[in-house]
Amino acid sequence: MTNKSENISIRLQTNIREEVDRLARVNRRSRNFIINEAISRYVAQQTEYVADLVAATLQADKGVFVSEEAVTEWFLALDTAQEKPFPASDVILRRE
Repeated sequence: MTNKSENISIRLQTNIREEVDRLARVNRRSRNFIINEAISRYVAQQTEYVADLVAATLQADKGVFVSEEAVTEWFLALDTAQEKPFPASDVILRRE
């Protein structure tokens, strides 16, 4: 599969364009490369975020949740030696 490219025009704030130019110089890359890389990462991040949101919404619609206690314990352990993965669902509400 070939990745086609096409020209588009964007309007950037001057300070953002200057920072893009600085990054391009420091990294010995083109302005186009820096902007394309930034947009690619943003799109990947947002795609993952939306997929996670959809999955969480489906779980919530089923009445499956993570308790406040489990989330708090996980949150307080972030960036510590006791860091844990995000907790599994531990609350299931029965639908009538």
